[in-house]
Amino acid sequence: MKRAIIYCRISLDVTGEGLGIARQEQACRELCEQRGWKVIEVIADNSVSASTRKVRPGWRQVLDLITSGAVDVVVAWQVDRMYRTLRDLEDLVDLADRTGVTLATVSGELDLTTPNGRMMARILGSVARQEVEQKGVRQKAAQHQRVQTGRPWWTARPFGFERDGQHRQSEAGPLREAYADVLAGQSVYSIAARWNAAGILTPKGNRWRSSNLRHVLLSERNAGILTYNGAETGVPAGWEPIVPEDVYRATARLLADPVRRTGGGGRRKGLLVGVATCSKCEGKASQGWSKLNKAGERYRIYTCREGRCVTIPADWLDSYVIRRLIEQADQWEAQPVDQEAEQESMALRVEESHLLARKASLAEMFVGGTIDQAALAAGVVKADSRLAEIRDRLAEIATARVGVDLADTEAVWDAVDRMDTERVRTIVETACQSIRLMPRRKGARVPVGEDVQITWRMPQTETREGSPVVV
Repeated sequence: MKRAIIYCRISLDVTGEGLGIARQEQACRELCEQRGWKVIEVIADNSVSASTRKVRPGWRQVLDLITSGAVDVVVAWQVDRMYRTLRDLEDLVDLADRTGVTLATVSGELDLTTPNGRMMARILGSVARQEVEQKGVRQKAAQHQRVQTGRPWWTARPFGFERDGQHRQSEAGPLREAYADVLAGQSVYSIAARWNAAGILTPKGNRWRSSNLRHVLLSERNAGILTYNGAETGVPAGWEPIVPEDVYRATARLLADPVRRTGGGGRRKGLLVGVATCSKCEGKASQGWSKLNKAGERYRIYTCREGRCVTIPADWLDSYVIRRLIEQADQWEAQPVDQEAEQESMALRVEESHLLARKASLAEMFVGGTIDQAALAAGVVKADSRLAEIRDRLAEIATARVGVDLADTEAVWDAVDRMDTERVRTIVETACQSIRLMPRRKGARVPVGEDVQITWRMPQTETREGSPVVV
């Protein structure tokens, strides 16, 4: 009695229930019963493709059993369950020559030890490969058609959306706030940490990191921009955007800025690290620790990075700057809407739509034979160049619009109360033109206000042309 292994494989199990695998196994068992073969094991690769060079764990196990001589027949539903590339087939032919194993399918047997058997296997392999290529063509055509309709078609549910394109409000709200926070100066790391603390997880239930949150923020779908093969199509999306397009483009430009620190160093521990400067060497402040005092204790200090020209207790300086910030906050008025910028934005939007229509018209003219390929390419390059300028300017307008309202004293207090270091730092940088650490008086043990020079930006209520206020 021949020893048989049943091998089952399905490329994509949408439901995850393994029903396709079960149907294949049932048909193979019936074949083994008819031939009088003894089934010694059933091995399956569920949701695993055979058209790539990726390792199939189940098939690897089958090959090991063949090599060891533990099996006489390998049974599958069809030959394309075992191989779909001629390279894999040739490896299997060599293995069959050494071991004498027989391949059997529900539709018929293949004896790879004979010339006729190998010829038939190669023919069936070529047919399977042709089916893979045809399937790829059909899938690309179907995807292109879906793109033209603007309907959402997502293999996995994206963050912020349902599969049908509706917003998932528990995610869309925080995502909308994240865009505003990035434009206001907060780091992606701090937003990810805040989401993890609040229990906001990825669609797969994982915690956030800077990398995967950055990927979500750079997704065009959040602004209702439809893409195909990495390029914007200009086709209206069939779902409501979570954020306006200009906010998305401003965020994408900011995250792509090479000046922006992308090393993933995490949260800065000191509120004024990199914000305060030394009045002697103009070096940025860094955080350190004092020498041991008489009680054998150390405390946090700010000191300049260049040469420790000036040192000052960090807790005292943080507290002093925040107190002065709260006192200063009621001098600002709410940020007025920049009417000129809004009118410019509308005009740029109109020009953008005209350029997109122009590109579509050029494509139609090329297909109709009115213009040649050189004219098409020249027209597209010119339109794309102007589109890049327009979108860059729209991003600038959006960045200026999404800022910090210094007149919102309650929001300032809330950020301080929640110990939201990133948010408070953004407010400090918006309100302060500079924070300079002055030389300490000899013998002074306790810092005083004269040890710090804060230059405030001019409040909106003043009429002088942006003159700073030094205190």
